[in-house]
Amino acid sequence: MFNLYRSSLKNLKLPNINNNNSIKSISNNFGIRSYTTNSNNNNNINNNNKNDNSKFYSLSQFPYPSGALHMGHVRVYTISDCIARLKRMQGYDVIHPMGWDAFGLPAENAAIDKQVSPSEWTNLNINSMREQLKLLNFQFDWDRELSTCNKDYYRWTQEIFLRLLKSGLAYRKSATVNWDPIDQTVLANEQVDAQGRSWRSNAIVEKKEMKQWFYKITSMADRLADDLDQLPGWSDEIKNMQKEWIGRSHGHLIEFQSPSSSSSSSSSSSSSSTLKGKPLSNITVFTTRAETIYGVSFLAISPQHPEINEIRANLMDDEKRLELDQYLKEIQEIKNKMGAQEEVENLKTFNTGLTFYQPITKKYIPLILSNFVHADYGTGAVMGVPSHNRSDYQVAKQQNLKLLPVLGIEREEQQQPEECYDYSNTGKLINSDQDTGIDIKEFIKRLEDQKLIKRQTNYRIHDWLISRQRYWGTPIPIIVCEKCGDVPVPSEQLPVELPIDIQFTGKGNLLNQLDQWKNVKCPCCGSPATRETDTMDTFVDSSWYFLRFLDSKNSESIFSTELVNRFMPVDVYVGGIEHAILHLLYSRFITKFLKDQQLIDHSEPFKVLLAQGLVKSPTYRDSITNKPIHPSNVEFKTIKSSSGNGGNSGKSQQQAINKLTGNQVSVTIEKMSKSKLNGIDPKEIIDKYGSDTLKTYILFKAPPEKSLDWDTQGIEGCKKWLARIDVSIQSFLNQDFTSIKQLPSSSSSSEFSEQQSKEVKDILFETHSTMNKVTESIDKHSFNTGIASLMELSNTLQKCSPSIKLTKEYYQSLRALTLMLFPFSPIFSQIHWKSLIDDLPQSCKSFYSENYSLSEQQSYGNSNDNDIFNQRWPKPSPSALVRDFINLVIQFDGKTKGVESIPTSITDFSSFVQSSSKYSNRFKDNTIDQIFIGTTKTGNSINFTFKKK
Repeated sequence: MFNLYRSSLKNLKLPNINNNNSIKSISNNFGIRSYTTNSNNNNNINNNNKNDNSKFYSLSQFPYPSGALHMGHVRVYTISDCIARLKRMQGYDVIHPMGWDAFGLPAENAAIDKQVSPSEWTNLNINSMREQLKLLNFQFDWDRELSTCNKDYYRWTQEIFLRLLKSGLAYRKSATVNWDPIDQTVLANEQVDAQGRSWRSNAIVEKKEMKQWFYKITSMADRLADDLDQLPGWSDEIKNMQKEWIGRSHGHLIEFQSPSSSSSSSSSSSSSSTLKGKPLSNITVFTTRAETIYGVSFLAISPQHPEINEIRANLMDDEKRLELDQYLKEIQEIKNKMGAQEEVENLKTFNTGLTFYQPITKKYIPLILSNFVHADYGTGAVMGVPSHNRSDYQVAKQQNLKLLPVLGIEREEQQQPEECYDYSNTGKLINSDQDTGIDIKEFIKRLEDQKLIKRQTNYRIHDWLISRQRYWGTPIPIIVCEKCGDVPVPSEQLPVELPIDIQFTGKGNLLNQLDQWKNVKCPCCGSPATRETDTMDTFVDSSWYFLRFLDSKNSESIFSTELVNRFMPVDVYVGGIEHAILHLLYSRFITKFLKDQQLIDHSEPFKVLLAQGLVKSPTYRDSITNKPIHPSNVEFKTIKSSSGNGGNSGKSQQQAINKLTGNQVSVTIEKMSKSKLNGIDPKEIIDKYGSDTLKTYILFKAPPEKSLDWDTQGIEGCKKWLARIDVSIQSFLNQDFTSIKQLPSSSSSSEFSEQQSKEVKDILFETHSTMNKVTESIDKHSFNTGIASLMELSNTLQKCSPSIKLTKEYYQSLRALTLMLFPFSPIFSQIHWKSLIDDLPQSCKSFYSENYSLSEQQSYGNSNDNDIFNQRWPKPSPSALVRDFINLVIQFDGKTKGVESIPTSITDFSSFVQSSSKYSNRFKDNTIDQIFIGTTKTGNSINFTFKKK
């Protein structure tokens, strides 16, 4: 059996992955293993490494089962797998599970296109992707596998809903949805095109009010914001993204009086003319800058403000109302096309001609509509202070309104600004009538005391809309009764199962059409009732899956509290930056709720968040059509550029050409995507290079948080490196061992020459130093630096003299190298570990691999076990890290003139060099200006600079 693997190393790839017998052999002997913990009452393959006092939960975001892995998947799982392998070898009780985020809209789309049920399509994809993952030999706990569309999982998702409902944190209210009037169905935002049409029926999408279910995430807004400070393992970037989404702002409410209410208290000629329609209400704004009230030059409201109809009725005339209608239409078009993007060129404002009275400043302020004011934040109205806010400045500029600076600024000359400004201010007011010169804090306190302003904390975050008017999702466990209202399904009747033997057309709400499923009796009064036909947002399913992984087979409760408290929180969570807001926020909300329910002890789900970058590759586009081209249709021709004098002696360059059209091709590096035809199939790479080479390349090519730009030369380089290690190991095992009887058993023996002793000690020093470097690199997630250290070690071993390659220390360094390779290249490491243990000639085993001390076993592994999965992570020996000699690089004016091996007892490098006959002439007739001491990988450096004559 082993010969099969050795022969495969010629190309450093797995045996034929299309051969089921080969896959079975890998699984049984080396590669695909399902790891479980003792806590789940299963056999733990790593029992030899078990440390009952330490746990480690390595989690990668589980995938949507689309049917095919892409390189983004491979990268995220390679990262979590590398970390998990290290921690297992270090003796941790490791959790590294895999499952499927299986509900969602793509399954419904596929059901329509392929005439197959969403359930069947999803489960086929799960089976396919599971086999693809196993080909990559990830060390997942397959016994913990779960799928969110399995009733054994969503039964507990429904249980969480009922707990939230009982706690007052789940409720139903009306909300606006996108409605397709032809298909009679609700559309997600991404199903509405830029022209506001349904992606499927092409109908103009309507806005429709429907009753929807919400989770009251706003009840925990402060906790969600404050507890971010307890997460040192999260990047500032991601924590700031969370904070901005929560959008907590401390400020004040300030009221502006409508023309009708202000006319009775003021007869100013600046007031609006008599109102035409229903009297307008006063408008209250929320501001974080109440001290700038004297700088207000307009009052701005959102086009979706509740008063918009009354404002329209009170406009001056029909022409003005037509202008408003046209403005609102333009705003909707911009919103459909640009979404929430707030570029200056998208700013649209409308002057209503109405004014509102401000009691503090006693001024009338024009009312402006602005699409940059959000109806769902604060009060949907803001006071415009263009001198101290850049967004307000853009509005004032468009409406030709004056700027009114009111904060004293720290500069020599206070000139009327042409643009807004907000320099460091003096803390005192200017241009503020009778309040000029007053301290800002004193001014705000006085307004508060007079109740002219009111303290307020606002949040950008809204309650979590979980209703989806779609079939393929977790059913909401509610029964609607005309007598009793919304009645929760009794817990003992869960799960409310989703019917899967259906024909899916995509028209209307399928669950609403299944009378047998929908029509039930009310659990309270027994009257005829109907089930809730909405299903849950898929973010609900993924908001707690990391907890269920710990007890995925439990049929009696959501999970074992004891198990969860032992293994949570997740020690490292690996996933894409695109989930840095909603998924993480919802997971944190559910975690805090379950803690409040006393089901768990922790309040945050993830200790360390590792957001990996994109995987990119060249995208080829026809220069004429700009359409993407498959790489197989691109050829590169050598073109000589003109020299400029009519000749052809210019430089040669490669030009990409479209084989099909002959047009030139532009090449850009972009995210891998099917639509761009620049994706790379992992299976093709595995077939060509093997899974180990692929994973090693991914970890070496770029730090995880950076984008990975795919290039063939890079993966070829990793293949060649592993091949060189293979040559080193095979050369050692195939050499003539007859001369080992003449070798001393230790490098400290007097039978070694001084040079041999030094070379062996240098090897041991580098080997044990590499143990520290690789451990640190994985713990700090700088995998590329760890692999670089292993490359340096392997190069050192390859260059050793023949006599040194016979030493026990050389053999032990090969073992250490193989052990350290395991997290990056597991199959390769297992093959070579087995070879180093089993393929030594019997006559040599006592010399090389027997009678190891405890320290040697900790550094080089257990010689009695040829299975690397049972080995411990190598620990450096303190004695090996002590050097008798170091290399001193000697430089003069920055130029290296020699490298000397000196005893570590020498610390005065300057005196050593100046007293050396080899360098003494360099100091004659020269005066030393400065001396620079530095460190190198093998010792130190010294650089003498001389004064110019």
